[in-house]
Amino acid sequence: MTRSNALGGSAQGWCSERSNGIDRMIAARHDKLHVQMLAMVEQDRAVLLAEADNARRTQPEG
Repeated sequence: MTRSNALGGSAQGWCSERSNGIDRMIAARHDKLHVQMLAMVEQDRAVLLAEADNARRTQPEG
């Protein structure tokens, strides 16, 4: 599943030095990310349900 431009950003410096900043950037965009993830799931809902149902049927009982 892909979704173009779901989330983006940049920060100066090395990732190891900016980890707290990156965490804050992600937290600030949590709502947008959540909406984008739900849209992806809805887009592929039929496929996901079919795969889950198939996996459930192929599992041994017990």
